[in-house]
Amino acid sequence: DIYVTVDHSMNCAFTDIPAQTTPTWYTDSNAISTTPSQVTIADGTFNTKSQTTSATLLAAKLGALYGAASSPVNVVAKCEMQFGTTNQKVSATTTLVLHKPVAELKTAGNLDSENVYVTSEHVLTCTITDVFADQTVTWYERTNSISPGGGLTIDQVPVPELPRSPN
Repeated sequence: DIYVTVDHSMNCAFTDIPAQTTPTWYTDSNAISTTPSQVTIADGTFNTKSQTTSATLLAAKLGALYGAASSPVNVVAKCEMQFGTTNQKVSATTTLVLHKPVAELKTAGNLDSENVYVTSEHVLTCTITDVFADQTVTWYERTNSISPGGGLTIDQVPVPELPRSPN
């Protein structure tokens, strides 16, 4: 699982090859260009008939590959090298499963946020302090209040009444 908000690095190792070569990286059969600066590629060093190359897809590139989809997107990444006078192709592939956040959580007065992805359950906790009687907490998604159902559970744990301060 790869999140489109974080850069992703891949390595491709070739063994028993005759010489160092410059690889070509592809996503879904399209050659990856290092311009605009959304990808970095390192050829690696040839050492005793082997070479490891790497590519880093920056978050902007991952977002472009994801596009406007509303669910995870599978992208085939391929590293290919050509050798000899006949340009014999040798390649390796992997499938990247891209996820985009479905929400960004912030609490009032807090500048930090957290991205929420649909790959697993997400637990939100609200703790109210300095309360002298049971209170009801209402959760909102954007501007609409939400209720249990459709995979959503809301547990409200009553807190024993605290003694009041003598002031």
